[in-house]
Amino acid sequence: MVVQRSRREKKNGARSGPRQHTPRLRSSHAHKRHAPTRPANPPYTLPLFDKPQLARILRIKDPLHPMSAEVIRTLSVLLRTLQHKDLTITPEMLRLITEYWIPIADHFGMWKLRYKIEDLVFERVDPQTYALLLSVLARKNHIHKRLFREITGVITHRLRKSGLKNAGIIFRKKNVFGIYGKMKRKGENINHITDFFAIRILVNTTKECYRALEILHYLWPPYPDRF
Repeated sequence: MVVQRSRREKKNGARSGPRQHTPRLRSSHAHKRHAPTRPANPPYTLPLFDKPQLARILRIKDPLHPMSAEVIRTLSVLLRTLQHKDLTITPEMLRLITEYWIPIADHFGMWKLRYKIEDLVFERVDPQTYALLLSVLARKNHIHKRLFREITGVITHRLRKSGLKNAGIIFRKKNVFGIYGKMKRKGENINHITDFFAIRILVNTTKECYRALEILHYLWPPYPDRF
């Protein structure tokens, strides 16, 4: 095997033969200096709109408005941002989300996205209360599923008997923050909260809507002070 001598060896008159390689140890200081660092708190990169724009978005009536697609994309970015465990929610960020983005999600009918954002913010702001309510709701979940099956069975039978065979029924379970808000408004604990889920009936015409409402009031008379 032929080994080519380096220029330094030729200049210094080094002996012929394979050069002995001595490993060089890097200091811990140099290693830390060159190692890539990961920020402890990733930057919040949501503000694609300023506050006047957000206020104008809340006044949009048409769900097919050209701004709607950008709003949906921005809400998705917000959701992914809140899922970062290292993120710290500042007071200004919290105000921006609660005063604008959550109402915007509700305004555009994106209730699933709104529920997720509300619960993520609630978990960051008050993790102990969130964990407590989540555990209680998990224990009640099997009861809610059984009640939903029984109630939808009764409603479906009555709707079909009345000629509303094409009506659809949607089940919506309240999120953790929604339950917490109801507890705060009523000044009661979770054992006194009864409406953990909601049922929505979808029909084709206004006439069918009032007919379905009449059937529901016949099955479960409403409270006059709440309807």
